[in-house]
Amino acid sequence: MSRHRIALALLSGILLTLPFLSFSLGPLAWIALVPLLAAVSGRTFREGFLLGLAAGAVWAYGSLYWLHLVTFPGYLVLGLYLALYPALWSGWTAGISARRPGRLWWAAPAGWTALEYLRTYLFTGFPWNLLGTSQVRHLPLIQISDLTGVYGVGFLLVLINAAIASGAVFLYRRRRAPTAAAPRPAGIIPAVILLTGALLYGRQAERSIAAAPPGEPLSVTLIQGSIRQELKWAPGLAPAHFRTHLDLSRRALAKGSDLVIWPESALPYYLEEQPEIRRLLQELADRGEAYFLIGGDYRDGTGSYNSAYLLGPGGAALSRYDKAHLVPFGEYTPLRSIFPFLGRVVPWEEDFSPGRAYPAFPLSELPGRRPPAPRIGVLICYEDIFPSASRKLALRGAELLVNITNDAWFGLTPAPFQHSAASVFRAVENRIYLVRAANTGYSCVIDPRGKIVGEVADRQGRRLFVPGWTTVEIYPRSRSSFYRRHGDIFSWICVIGAIFSTLAVLPGRRHRVT
Repeated sequence: MSRHRIALALLSGILLTLPFLSFSLGPLAWIALVPLLAAVSGRTFREGFLLGLAAGAVWAYGSLYWLHLVTFPGYLVLGLYLALYPALWSGWTAGISARRPGRLWWAAPAGWTALEYLRTYLFTGFPWNLLGTSQVRHLPLIQISDLTGVYGVGFLLVLINAAIASGAVFLYRRRRAPTAAAPRPAGIIPAVILLTGALLYGRQAERSIAAAPPGEPLSVTLIQGSIRQELKWAPGLAPAHFRTHLDLSRRALAKGSDLVIWPESALPYYLEEQPEIRRLLQELADRGEAYFLIGGDYRDGTGSYNSAYLLGPGGAALSRYDKAHLVPFGEYTPLRSIFPFLGRVVPWEEDFSPGRAYPAFPLSELPGRRPPAPRIGVLICYEDIFPSASRKLALRGAELLVNITNDAWFGLTPAPFQHSAASVFRAVENRIYLVRAANTGYSCVIDPRGKIVGEVADRQGRRLFVPGWTTVEIYPRSRSSFYRRHGDIFSWICVIGAIFSTLAVLPGRRHRVT
């Protein structure tokens, strides 16, 4: 394998990484795969796989470098696992380019989308830093997510990359051997048409949402306690942590709010076992005539849960959501019952148990609220990176999605912003407001277009590891979208297209160049 092909693969890895380190570099994603596609053009599956593995390793380890702060062994294993997806795609693409080059322009994006969709669900799933999220700042482009999900944006990116690479390879071969036959570049015109159509659709969608009549106003307050991870579970500091959130809430309620949101695990007590804490919170809710949504652990005879509590004014019934999608090796140990030694590699004795539903809670006790009451759906920790979880809540009537998370683990790194980028796509996919309360940030309010309309920040504009709060008036209403109603139809079309392309290039079959 030549050095220049390896260099091209590594260049693709770097270009894929940079947008996830700073979303201002998102435009690089439009050319990031061109070097890799050029490197694997006409090569064997094995060569393509190895080149893709090199590019994928640079991207996985580079964009997730912050994970070593949480777990270094997990960082090594997860990075290698994620690198396998670009490797498989690259080897598969090499076979397409060698046997059916005329199909590459649509087969390459279909294959990439199929693999990202697989990554969303395989081994409980890890759809972090999907390619489409690199365009989180390009609002007109990401509006197609209400049709295709985030996967459609990634499809467009790979489509443009494949069209550019096809033209570049054609020109390179013609220059080296002007008289030799070379497959003409394909897909440039369809790529331009689809990209133009996506942008026109996005502009129209933004105008339609802006012009639509708003729902009833709802004042939402995000509390960011900024408790550092190394201090968060210190037993002697629990009262101080509770007072931090209580004081920020009192200051916010002095200016008025309908819903006050504390981050994941902000409550350092088991609420059912602390009647005095429950009384203080209830008094605050009654005095402020506001609901409180609070992250805290819960335990009973069946197990321990990572939960969110909702309590309202006037003694409204206490509701609770127990997190359904747990983090492997973060909240539970997979296969612990089969391999007991795995329990020794995690720093806790008891796993969390998963909840069993995604409920939508009505805010029915707000003063002056006309029926029907708005309903909220809760996503804890990284549940917002899974499109299906948000869609389930929207289908069950949620008009506002709330993500409560910790994210203190990640320090001053791009990870909190990578996490929030997923939330932006959940808002667009379901055409719904989504608010995020993060312990150390990034806490923000996202409207149904994916626009940030409020955030917690200090006077210097710092958004991470600063205590504070913000109250934003939003206008949730019952909307719908194609994606909310029908789900991942586009992704399944890509899966079928990828399977069809694979069958067409199986070894041992005769083909003609198209």
